[in-house]
Amino acid sequence: MQQLDLGLCQETSLEQLLARLRRESLANGVTERTAVRAGDATRTRFRDEYPCGLPRRGQARVRDYYTAVVRRMALRRSPDGDDAYRELLRAVTIARELRSGGMQPDDVVSELVATFRIPEHVASRAVRTRPAA
Repeated sequence: MQQLDLGLCQETSLEQLLARLRRESLANGVTERTAVRAGDATRTRFRDEYPCGLPRRGQARVRDYYTAVVRRMALRRSPDGDDAYRELLRAVTIARELRSGGMQPDDVVSELVATFRIPEHVASRAVRTRPAA
């Protein structure tokens, strides 16, 4: 029996969201291999739960799961080459702590560079972004 598509699934699909998460991950320094593997793991986890479309809560769950998988994979020291992402993740974590202590963004960048030896372009990015993956 063939499934009829009546255009009832107007919400974002799992595949659309995974493609967007993959692009965001690659922009944040995650390697292609890690992004693809995280997408595969996320797809396996959620494809039966969301066969048609993703409501907002579902999108948040998929994003959180994908991000956790990317972090877990990237934080393992491996030849996959996620060094840039690991460095950004480290910088974002430190920047958040410094900002929560009341430091201004420019001071946080200076601190990341001087004390933690994080390159200035990474420190600047860490202060203004939160890596999705």
